[in-house]
Order: sequence, then structure tokens, then C-alpha cells
Amino acid sequence: KREYRNGMYGVVACMLPRILIEIPYLLLLTLIQWGLVWALAGLNRTFTNFLVGYATSIGVAFISTTLGYFVATLTGNAVIAAAVSPLFILPFFLFGGLYQNDSTTPVYFYPVKYLSWFKYGFGMLLINEFDGQPINCNPNSTTPCVFTSGNEILAYYHISVPDLWFPNFFAIAIMAWGYLAFSILFLWCKVRQRSGKTKEAEHTNGSVLLPSSAKLL
Repeated sequence: KREYRNGMYGVVACMLPRILIEIPYLLLLTLIQWGLVWALAGLNRTFTNFLVGYATSIGVAFISTTLGYFVATLTGNAVIAAAVSPLFILPFFLFGGLYQNDSTTPVYFYPVKYLSWFKYGFGMLLINEFDGQPINCNPNSTTPCVFTSGNEILAYYHISVPDLWFPNFFAIAIMAWGYLAFSILFLWCKVRQRSGKTKEAEHTNGSVLLPSSAKLL
């Protein structure tokens, strides 16, 4: 607030370096997390599958980071932001496709579904893992084979293979930068409002003190 009032630098110049500093940490942490999952869970071993999954993880992680900025600037209080964040994230998580099949989502929850970054990340990971993959069932098993191919799993979740990059990854990128833009906007509004109040208070105090000084003279 003080730097903004004195004209040293603006809100954008304050936010962008902070984000740029966090990007290497975000890339490294996501690489470690996705690398462990990819290696230990027995996912597709091709390098292309690894890169697609890594890109998906980066997108979801970047949205989580910008969402934190968004909630923090919206509330203006760290305690309130920590309390509100789970309530803000939970609806998007429930209608992201993992717990609620896309075809059974009620119409009145469509806005939540289409604004859920979990939906697009979940779809990308399923396409990356199951597209074109056969499922080998045990012929000696007494349990019937529900799915015989990975594409049947995608059809069950109503996920289309051509949606891998558009709209899925495109939507993730748009939402991430959208949250960041709103964060900068809210922070600019708050700083500008507080700076205006400070200038008004200083002007008022100066006006009040001026007659007293004149009397002393």
C-alpha cells in the first residue's frame, strides 16, 4: 500500500514477480509428485503419456495456486481465506467427474460442473491412460468382465478422446489465468481504496492542524 501510494510500483509489478518466483518450485514439486504416481501406480510407461500427465498436473496445480491468490485478495484476511477455501473448492471437487458421473449431473449444477477444473484434469488423465488400451480379463475369474477396453471406460464416464487438449487443457489454462487476473483486479481495488482513505485522512489532519499553527504564529 505504501509503495503504491508513493508511486514506486503498481499492483501488477508486485504480483508478477511473486508468481514467476513460484513457477520453478511448482514445476519441480509437480514433477516429483507425478513422477512418483506414474512410477508406483503402474501407469502407461510411454514418455508421451508421462508428459501429458505432467502437463495436466501442472495445469491443476497452477489453478490451485492462482485460486489461493483469488480467495486471499477477495477476503483480505488470511484466517477468513483459510476457512472459506474448502467451502469454495468442495463443490467443484464433487462435480469433477470422479464421484459424480458426467451424465447424471443435474441441470442446475451444470455451472459448477463446467467451472470445475477437476473435471477437465480428470478427463485428461483418463484419456491419457485408457485411450486405445485393451483390458485383459482373467478367463478363470468368476466375476464378469465389465469393460473390455479403455475406450469403454471413457464412454462410461462420457469422456471424448478429441477433448484432450480442447476444451480440457484450454479450459484449465483459461481458468488459471482468469483467477490470476481477478486476483490482480481485487488487490488493485483494495489497495486503491485504502490508499484513497489514507490520503483523505492525511488531508483532513492537515486541514485541522493548519488553524492551530496559524494561531501560534
